[in-house]
Amino acid sequence: MHTLPFLEPLDAQHALFNPGPAHCWYSLPKDYEAILLFIPGNPGFADFYVPFFTSLMEHNPRLGVIARGHLGHSGHACSEHGLTAQVQSAIEMLDAIRASTPVPIVLAGHSVGAWIALQVLKARSGSGISQVQLLFPTIRHIADSPNGRRLSWLFRPPFPRIISWLSYLTRPLPISLLFSRWPASQTTVLRSLLNSPPAIYACLSMAHDEMKAICEMDAIVKDERVRILFGEHDDWVGASNKSAITVDR
Repeated sequence: MHTLPFLEPLDAQHALFNPGPAHCWYSLPKDYEAILLFIPGNPGFADFYVPFFTSLMEHNPRLGVIARGHLGHSGHACSEHGLTAQVQSAIEMLDAIRASTPVPIVLAGHSVGAWIALQVLKARSGSGISQVQLLFPTIRHIADSPNGRRLSWLFRPPFPRIISWLSYLTRPLPISLLFSRWPASQTTVLRSLLNSPPAIYACLSMAHDEMKAICEMDAIVKDERVRILFGEHDDWVGASNKSAITVDR
């Protein structure tokens, strides 16, 4: 498997400053002709999407995939990085890819990752982005979605801190009981989240930012490179938002 310089782990000399832990998953064939830069939803675990990435690469063997997890959503270091920091981190990842290779970049995001992808497109519209794929996008009035109305109170202080520490109570429970309908590869990722109160806190705090920041839809969504895929039933989008996004496009 090929790699790019910025994907190599830093040695101790260059790792003295750590702005926040973020996991990166990547697969780059030696003869890759394009790179998919993928931005996850919330929780921002790149490993959760590995079956999806594998399927994409099976259908297109010359596609390289780089997925960046969100700052603070992996590991056990406490993080206060909010939604703005996640956007900046994604922009920096795009810049690093563009500085390393001239191939076209397909930018893709799932859920809130779709909103982040639009912010990246606004900031770097001329950076070799050939297409933007928005998967089940929460890009308009997320607080008014069915799940937003039901759950937004959980994202406000002090609940993220309380919920993160209550996660210790789930550790004795069998993983098959907690996630009986999920594939084994994804239950492992979900278990790692439950085992990390700091990651839970980071996810819930970021969700609070989402409720406040994702309101009116950005005009950049009308860019001809943008493609949108909705789910048949998605309570983080909702029927009214789905209809409004479709009409405004």
